[in-house]
Amino acid sequence: CEFLDAYREYAPLPLENLAYFTALFALNAFAKCAKDHAAGEPVRQRIEALHLTRFERCFAGEAASQADLAAPRADCQPSPVGSIADVVTKSLIGNLQPLCGREVSTQECNATLVQNTGTGRVTIRYEFDVARVVFAKRYADSLGAHSYQVQQTFWKGGFGNDSRFRVPEPVAFFKEQNVFVMREGSGTPLAALLGEPSGEWKAGVCEAARWLAAFHCSSLRVGDPEPEWESLKTFRLATRLVKAAAARPAECRLLLDLMQTLKERFASLPEGRTIVQTHGRFHHDHVFLSPEAVTVIDLDRSRPADPAKDVAEFVRVLRIAAFRAGVDEGLTEEITT
Repeated sequence: CEFLDAYREYAPLPLENLAYFTALFALNAFAKCAKDHAAGEPVRQRIEALHLTRFERCFAGEAASQADLAAPRADCQPSPVGSIADVVTKSLIGNLQPLCGREVSTQECNATLVQNTGTGRVTIRYEFDVARVVFAKRYADSLGAHSYQVQQTFWKGGFGNDSRFRVPEPVAFFKEQNVFVMREGSGTPLAALLGEPSGEWKAGVCEAARWLAAFHCSSLRVGDPEPEWESLKTFRLATRLVKAAAARPAECRLLLDLMQTLKERFASLPEGRTIVQTHGRFHHDHVFLSPEAVTVIDLDRSRPADPAKDVAEFVRVLRIAAFRAGVDEGLTEEITT
């Protein structure tokens, strides 16, 4: 596996729990499919078989070879661009003025809504001129202050402009608006290279692995370790399994048995396992590549945890994206299996 080989080249860390996290994500996807699709639907039959096979192979200690194919997400529809961008821009424009070195009006700042999936978090790109571009991310919870702390700590602790591996430069956190402002990171998104036959995709995946290895090997720690069974992923999994069992009474036993199996596997994890600062949502679409640096964004959920969690999630999401994009299966296997 190109990704794992590149990671292990830079990070001499044990990944003995990789099978557990791979199984966790496979079961999570299975539960979502069981919740969202009726028993007779062809898409459910196909996807469930793949997820369950992958889950079982993880517990048997075998290397899974099937791509983890998740059902297409039904993302929330974004709110109208103009209304949100206008509100956030007007509330922040005074705080953003120091970037320009002079007073500016809303007309002199080009604001573009980048992301709004209905979660309460809204990301807006502000361009004062070509050299001064920042992203402002508005939060509805405490993750904004945490993300700012993580990026500030790592920017000053070896992941800044003088480094090969970087996080976006944090500019400020505006408590009253619950907004985190950071400078734009340069580079081509790894997602744009997906399946590129020239070798750029493979090289980019290896660079992402090296960034993760450097991040995991850092001695910096921000935030409290989160108990795995109470983490976001396992909480979401439990919720999905309960909903699936309620919607499909005939399959209740299978769903609950799978949940119990995973819980027993979790209980058997060693108490003294390796804990590092993890990214929390390490996906290929968060990686940006340039000749000078590899920059990774979206550290909202960065916490001390098991390094295998980041590795398993990156591979899972990359496989899903490759499948949906019609990437050659052999190339995907070479890079991720």
